Amino acid sequence: MHEAAEPGLFSESPVADALSRIRNSALLISSLFFVCILFASGCAVQRAPGGGPEDKTSPVMQAVNVSAGSVNVDRRQVFEFSFSEALDEVSVKRGVRVFPLNSGDYSVKYSRRTITVSPVQGWRDNQAYMILIDNAVTDLRRNPLDGSISYSFSTGPTLPQGRVSGQVYGLGSKEAGTLLIGPQIPVDSLFSNYSYVLQTDGEGRFSMSYLPEIPVRIIGFVDLDKSRSYDPHRDHLILPDPLDIRIESDTAAAALDMQVLRGNFLTPLLLSAKSTEPGLIELKFSKALHPSSEKETVLVNGLPAKSTAVENEFLYLYHELPCPDSLSIDIPSLSDTLGLMSADSTLRIRTPEYRDTLYSTVWKDGLLSIHPAPPLDSLPVLYHGERDSLLLTLNALRPGLFAVKLPPPYRGQLKAVLPPPPCVPDFPDSTEISVNIRATEAAGTGSLIVRLSDSDSSRCLLISSRNYRRILHSDNPGLFRSDSIPEGKHSLFHFLDRNGNGHPDPGTLVPSYQAPEIIRPLLENFEIRANWETELDLRIEKN
Repeated sequence: MHEAAEPGLFSESPVADALSRIRNSALLISSLFFVCILFASGCAVQRAPGGGPEDKTSPVMQAVNVSAGSVNVDRRQVFEFSFSEALDEVSVKRGVRVFPLNSGDYSVKYSRRTITVSPVQGWRDNQAYMILIDNAVTDLRRNPLDGSISYSFSTGPTLPQGRVSGQVYGLGSKEAGTLLIGPQIPVDSLFSNYSYVLQTDGEGRFSMSYLPEIPVRIIGFVDLDKSRSYDPHRDHLILPDPLDIRIESDTAAAALDMQVLRGNFLTPLLLSAKSTEPGLIELKFSKALHPSSEKETVLVNGLPAKSTAVENEFLYLYHELPCPDSLSIDIPSLSDTLGLMSADSTLRIRTPEYRDTLYSTVWKDGLLSIHPAPPLDSLPVLYHGERDSLLLTLNALRPGLFAVKLPPPYRGQLKAVLPPPPCVPDFPDSTEISVNIRATEAAGTGSLIVRLSDSDSSRCLLISSRNYRRILHSDNPGLFRSDSIPEGKHSLFHFLDRNGNGHPDPGTLVPSYQAPEIIRPLLENFEIRANWETELDLRIEKN
């Protein structure tokens, strides 16, 4: 049996009281700690939900507290836009704007599925506004809106009734166009002095209503760096046809066509020059050169280069100078693919000592490339096939590049003996090379006849598939014929060749604006059958 302690034995001790208070405090702190954990688990920082199938669905606007197109809106009105799922807060801050620009201060707030736009000191009297929620706005999985949302209202009794709509051609599957509408000022100034912004949807279409019925210019770009402004170093332009339009009322507005112009309008710059092997100089530019640059005369030590070749941003010069210590190069102004010209330049480079003692060979698409280039305009070779052997002579298209002309199919080996290249002292007097070559049987081909109603003499067709592309011209307006088209699925496009140069021009901004010759779809996925004549009767859909 336990004896009962005397009442007050410990309770009256100061030490006991202190120990009791410490014990009670510890229990209280522990309880608060667990409560905080439970609370935090329910109110953690918002993030993308985990588990389950990946969400690839774009958020959709479901409601707004004031009807679009409302007039006589109170100057203190707050607008609330509700969406189908929670949004990313940072994207909301970047993706909401009010137009016209500089028409009053406003604030944008966010609460999960709701975007709130409110005036700081009240909307202006008798002013038409447009709230743009663009596709920079995403959900928590970074799925963007499928096109922008434009919402118009007015604090006055009326809204303007102008409308613009149209189609941007040439966008990639995951690209969207950003279009700027502004006054008819120089085009390069429009990128910073615009009045309205709109964006294309997933199909490249665009539309905006409640615009003032005035003359405007429209220009656009593909915002690759997501900066919401045109970066000439990176972004692609979108050019309209025509540049100047007048915004008309909703019932009279015509659709506007635009096309992506890939590239930039920066002047091509010479970045480097070096002698890569005997008789070959490599010039590298800051952007791709136009193929016509091959026809320009480049001087090497005062003499025209034997031949030149353009491969994207590289220009290759071939010469026959006998082992110089250095090379002087005079380069004329050269054009890029958009018509911008580089500056004339003169430079001198040193030639290195070449120590290679072996030839390297590459076989591709019926062409034999040999490096360093042997000093030959033609190359005798022995072809050993599966069934026969042939002695062939390959002609040089340029130094070191030879065309092999054998009817497919074939599979075999080429053998040749090469002399040493110049300026390489350690190379053997002769080198035997052996190259495996192969080509499959060419696909069957068929013919195509297209009768195009309401066509004119400047209309051209473009037939295209994955590995085939050909422009069709018409001797008689509206009648097109082409033979030897590979069998399989193809698509047809049309364009107006306004300058008669035989191909679609992409348009340009410099030295003056030139509208693109827009390539529009005509018929998708029709079939060409081998040894068959396909006839098509088509008409161009009017806007």
